Amino acid sequence: MEAAAARVIDLYAESNKKEFKKFREDDSVMALRYCVEDPEIVVGDMISIASQMEKFAWRLHTPSNFMYNWWKGREKGLSVKDCYHSQDRVYKHGDHEGWCGDHEGWWSTATFTDPITSEVFHSGLVGKMKWKKREGENLTLDQAHVHIEDGKVYYQNARFAKHAAAARAIDCYAFREGDDEVAKKYQLCLEEPYSENAMG
Repeated sequence: MEAAAARVIDLYAESNKKEFKKFREDDSVMALRYCVEDPEIVVGDMISIASQMEKFAWRLHTPSNFMYNWWKGREKGLSVKDCYHSQDRVYKHGDHEGWCGDHEGWWSTATFTDPITSEVFHSGLVGKMKWKKREGENLTLDQAHVHIEDGKVYYQNARFAKHAAAARAIDCYAFREGDDEVAKKYQLCLEEPYSENAMG
Protein backbone atom coordinates (compact mmCIF):
# COMPACT_ATOMS: atom_id res chain seq x y z
CA MET A 1 0.00 0.00 0.00
CA GLU A 2 2.82 2.39 0.90
CA ALA A 3 4.51 1.83 -2.48
CA ALA A 4 1.27 2.51 -4.32
CA ALA A 5 0.73 5.70 -2.35
CA ALA A 6 4.28 6.84 -3.13
CA ARG A 7 3.67 6.28 -6.84
CA VAL A 8 0.48 8.34 -6.72
CA ILE A 9 2.31 11.19 -4.96
CA ASP A 10 5.01 11.16 -7.66
CA LEU A 11 2.42 11.30 -10.42
CA TYR A 12 0.55 14.12 -8.70
CA ALA A 13 3.77 16.09 -8.20
CA GLU A 14 4.76 15.71 -11.85
CA SER A 15 1.36 16.85 -13.11
CA ASN A 16 1.18 19.81 -10.69
CA LYS A 17 4.65 21.32 -11.00
CA LYS A 18 3.30 24.88 -10.97
CA GLU A 19 1.62 24.36 -7.62
CA PHE A 20 4.72 22.83 -6.06
CA LYS A 21 6.90 25.70 -7.31
CA LYS A 22 4.85 28.10 -5.17
CA PHE A 23 6.19 26.36 -2.08
CA ARG A 24 9.76 25.66 -3.24
CA GLU A 25 12.63 27.93 -4.24
CA ASP A 26 14.00 25.43 -6.79
CA ASP A 27 12.17 24.03 -9.83
CA SER A 28 12.91 20.41 -9.10
CA VAL A 29 10.07 18.02 -8.55
CA MET A 30 12.72 15.31 -8.45
CA ALA A 31 13.49 16.40 -4.88
CA LEU A 32 9.96 15.32 -3.93
CA ARG A 33 10.08 11.99 -5.78
CA TYR A 34 9.68 8.75 -3.83
CA CYS A 35 9.94 6.12 -6.58
CA VAL A 36 12.86 5.29 -8.85
CA GLU A 37 10.65 5.10 -11.94
CA ASP A 38 10.01 8.31 -13.86
CA PRO A 39 6.42 9.49 -13.40
CA GLU A 40 4.36 9.74 -16.59
CA ILE A 41 1.48 12.17 -16.82
CA VAL A 42 -1.61 10.41 -18.11
CA VAL A 43 -4.72 11.77 -19.78
CA GLY A 44 -7.50 9.24 -19.38
CA ASP A 45 -5.77 5.94 -20.05
CA MET A 46 -2.87 7.27 -22.11
CA ILE A 47 0.46 9.02 -21.57
CA SER A 48 0.14 12.75 -22.12
CA ILE A 49 1.88 13.92 -25.28
CA ALA A 50 2.43 17.30 -23.62
CA SER A 51 4.48 15.67 -20.86
CA GLN A 52 6.62 13.96 -23.50
CA MET A 53 7.12 17.25 -25.37
CA GLU A 54 8.43 18.86 -22.19
CA LYS A 55 10.60 15.88 -21.31
CA PHE A 56 11.96 15.06 -24.77
CA ALA A 57 11.82 18.37 -26.67
CA TRP A 58 14.94 17.47 -28.66
CA ARG A 59 13.04 14.57 -30.26
CA LEU A 60 10.67 17.06 -31.89
CA HIS A 61 13.37 17.84 -34.46
CA THR A 62 12.54 14.39 -35.88
CA PRO A 63 8.74 14.29 -35.41
CA SER A 64 8.18 10.76 -36.74
CA ASN A 65 10.72 9.43 -34.20
CA PHE A 66 8.94 11.35 -31.44
CA MET A 67 5.62 9.91 -32.63
CA TYR A 68 7.03 6.38 -32.71
CA ASN A 69 8.22 6.61 -29.08
CA TRP A 70 5.00 8.22 -27.83
CA TRP A 71 2.75 5.62 -29.42
CA LYS A 72 4.99 2.79 -28.24
CA GLY A 73 4.62 4.07 -24.67
CA ARG A 74 0.90 4.73 -25.01
CA GLU A 75 -0.04 1.40 -26.60
CA LYS A 76 2.53 -1.15 -25.44
CA GLY A 77 4.25 -2.76 -28.38
CA LEU A 78 2.38 -0.78 -31.05
CA SER A 79 4.49 0.41 -33.97
CA VAL A 80 3.28 3.28 -36.15
CA LYS A 81 5.94 2.86 -38.83
CA ASP A 82 3.30 1.61 -41.28
CA CYS A 83 0.92 4.50 -40.58
CA TYR A 84 2.65 6.81 -43.09
CA HIS A 85 1.85 7.09 -46.77
CA SER A 86 3.72 9.34 -49.18
CA GLN A 87 2.60 10.68 -52.54
CA ASP A 88 5.23 11.76 -55.05
CA ARG A 89 5.13 13.92 -58.13
CA VAL A 90 7.64 15.41 -60.53
CA TYR A 91 7.99 19.13 -61.14
CA LYS A 92 9.77 20.44 -64.21
CA HIS A 93 10.94 23.93 -65.06
CA GLY A 94 8.04 25.93 -66.50
CA ASP A 95 5.31 23.71 -65.01
CA HIS A 96 4.11 26.53 -62.78
CA GLU A 97 4.40 30.27 -62.99
CA GLY A 98 7.14 31.49 -60.65
CA TRP A 99 8.48 27.98 -60.12
CA CYS A 100 12.25 27.85 -59.52
CA GLY A 101 14.06 25.57 -61.97
CA ASP A 102 16.78 24.90 -59.39
CA HIS A 103 14.31 22.71 -57.50
CA GLU A 104 13.15 20.43 -60.30
CA GLY A 105 12.61 16.74 -59.63
CA TRP A 106 10.64 14.51 -57.29
CA TRP A 107 8.66 16.16 -54.50
CA SER A 108 6.65 14.37 -51.82
CA THR A 109 3.73 14.99 -49.52
CA ALA A 110 2.59 12.49 -46.91
CA THR A 111 -0.09 11.48 -44.42
CA PHE A 112 -0.07 9.93 -40.97
CA THR A 113 -3.09 7.79 -40.09
CA ASP A 114 -4.02 7.37 -36.43
CA PRO A 115 -3.82 3.59 -35.80
CA ILE A 116 -6.87 3.65 -33.52
CA THR A 117 -9.28 6.25 -34.94
CA SER A 118 -8.04 6.18 -38.57
CA GLU A 119 -7.93 9.99 -38.59
CA VAL A 120 -5.61 11.24 -41.32
CA PHE A 121 -3.09 14.05 -40.83
CA HIS A 122 -1.40 15.65 -43.84
CA SER A 123 2.12 17.06 -44.05
CA GLY A 124 2.21 20.44 -42.35
CA LEU A 125 4.33 23.48 -43.07
CA VAL A 126 6.93 23.14 -40.31
CA GLY A 127 8.09 26.42 -38.78
CA LYS A 128 11.24 27.43 -36.95
CA MET A 129 12.20 25.09 -34.11
CA LYS A 130 13.56 27.05 -31.15
CA TRP A 131 14.58 24.22 -28.84
CA LYS A 132 17.94 22.45 -28.84
CA LYS A 133 18.71 19.49 -31.05
CA ARG A 134 20.21 16.26 -29.80
CA GLU A 135 23.98 16.22 -30.30
CA GLY A 136 24.79 14.88 -33.77
CA GLU A 137 21.29 15.48 -35.18
CA ASN A 138 21.52 17.11 -38.61
CA LEU A 139 17.95 16.99 -39.88
CA THR A 140 16.86 20.53 -40.82
CA LEU A 141 13.15 20.05 -41.37
CA ASP A 142 12.37 23.67 -40.51
CA GLN A 143 14.77 24.86 -43.23
CA ALA A 144 13.62 22.51 -45.99
CA HIS A 145 12.37 23.80 -49.34
CA VAL A 146 8.62 23.35 -49.74
CA HIS A 147 6.05 23.71 -52.49
CA ILE A 148 2.34 24.19 -51.76
CA GLU A 149 -0.26 23.13 -54.29
CA ASP A 150 -3.98 22.36 -53.91
CA GLY A 151 -3.69 22.74 -50.14
CA LYS A 152 -0.92 20.12 -49.88
CA VAL A 153 2.61 20.78 -48.68
CA TYR A 154 5.34 19.09 -50.74
CA TYR A 155 8.91 18.49 -49.57
CA GLN A 156 11.96 17.53 -51.61
CA ASN A 157 12.00 14.00 -50.23
CA ALA A 158 9.55 11.54 -48.70
CA ARG A 159 11.45 11.45 -45.38
CA PHE A 160 10.82 15.15 -44.79
CA ALA A 161 7.19 14.80 -45.88
CA LYS A 162 6.57 11.99 -43.37
CA HIS A 163 8.20 13.96 -40.57
CA ALA A 164 5.93 16.90 -41.50
CA ALA A 165 2.83 14.68 -41.33
CA ALA A 166 3.90 13.49 -37.89
CA ALA A 167 4.45 17.13 -36.87
CA ARG A 168 0.90 18.02 -37.86
CA ALA A 169 -0.48 15.11 -35.85
CA ILE A 170 1.63 15.97 -32.79
CA ASP A 171 0.34 19.57 -32.84
CA CYS A 172 -3.27 18.40 -32.95
CA TYR A 173 -2.83 15.75 -30.25
CA ALA A 174 -1.21 18.29 -27.92
CA PHE A 175 -3.90 20.89 -28.63
CA ARG A 176 -6.67 18.39 -27.84
CA GLU A 177 -5.20 17.55 -24.44
CA GLY A 178 -6.01 21.09 -23.33
CA ASP A 179 -2.58 22.23 -22.14
CA ASP A 180 -2.53 25.41 -24.24
CA GLU A 181 0.77 26.63 -22.81
CA VAL A 182 2.72 23.52 -23.81
CA ALA A 183 0.87 23.09 -27.11
CA LYS A 184 1.79 26.64 -28.13
CA LYS A 185 5.34 26.46 -26.82
CA TYR A 186 6.16 23.37 -28.88
CA GLN A 187 3.90 23.92 -31.89
CA LEU A 188 5.72 22.53 -34.91
CA CYS A 189 3.63 23.68 -37.87
CA LEU A 190 2.62 27.15 -38.98
CA GLU A 191 -0.95 25.93 -39.47
CA GLU A 192 -3.10 26.09 -36.36
CA PRO A 193 -4.00 22.74 -34.75
CA TYR A 194 -7.62 21.65 -34.81
CA SER A 195 -10.03 19.57 -32.76
CA GLU A 196 -11.25 16.11 -33.74
CA ASN A 197 -14.58 17.39 -35.01
CA ALA A 198 -13.24 20.39 -36.91
CA MET A 199 -12.40 18.42 -40.04
CA GLY A 200 -15.52 16.26 -40.01
